[in-house]
Amino acid sequence: EKSGQMKSRQQQLLNEKVTWYDCIRDMERFDGVVLANEVLDNFAVHQVVMQEDLMEVYVDYNGHFSEILVPAPQVLKAYFGHLGIVLPRGYRTEINLEMKDWIRDIADMTRTAVVFTMDYGSGSAELYSPQRRSGTLLCYFQHARNDQYYLNPGRQDITAHVNFSALKYFGELSGLCFGGFTTQADFLLSLGLSAHLGNATAGAVGSTAQLRMLQNLLLDIGKKIKVMALQKGFTHPLRGMQFPAPLV
Repeated sequence: EKSGQMKSRQQQLLNEKVTWYDCIRDMERFDGVVLANEVLDNFAVHQVVMQEDLMEVYVDYNGHFSEILVPAPQVLKAYFGHLGIVLPRGYRTEINLEMKDWIRDIADMTRTAVVFTMDYGSGSAELYSPQRRSGTLLCYFQHARNDQYYLNPGRQDITAHVNFSALKYFGELSGLCFGGFTTQADFLLSLGLSAHLGNATAGAVGSTAQLRMLQNLLLDIGKKIKVMALQKGFTHPLRGMQFPAPLV
């Protein structure tokens, strides 16, 4: 309901500049740039646990929520096989399969395009490292972080980090070319943020708050958020990818 109200309000204010679609397949094929800022980390994920074999976490309810483990389907096992990942026993993590359909739809509906995905996450090696044996699934309720997935159902955000190695794999499988991977901080620096910072420093009253915001983009959030570019029909080097980060 709130989403519908927001869309109605936006249409009143921006109707001549913006067109709304519920699905990219409702559009005509197009040339352009696709920006996905913190989209994929909100997709539904499968939680899995490695025992003698890979098991998927299901949720039961009998007066309260409880977890049960069932043998994981082949599609989840194949995910790790494609990426060359072997999980140790007791390891719990997430698999985002919705990104496969998402990037395939974008590839199908574009002629010449660059897809920028900006999100919390990393490559497979870091995402499935020994330090992350419990996965990355987290909840946010009233601006506080927690791992109580079954509290406040429908009232708190649930998010998981993005596997950019998987996004690259699914993108290339759909016909896109890898255009680069970096941190948001280095992406912004490549696009000239240093000059902007210089202008803000030389500015008049009010620049302090702006500088704090920019420093946050560079030193805090900017190091955690990653940016990946996937390209179609466009092979020129991208300016924002001048300082690449390793993707393994």
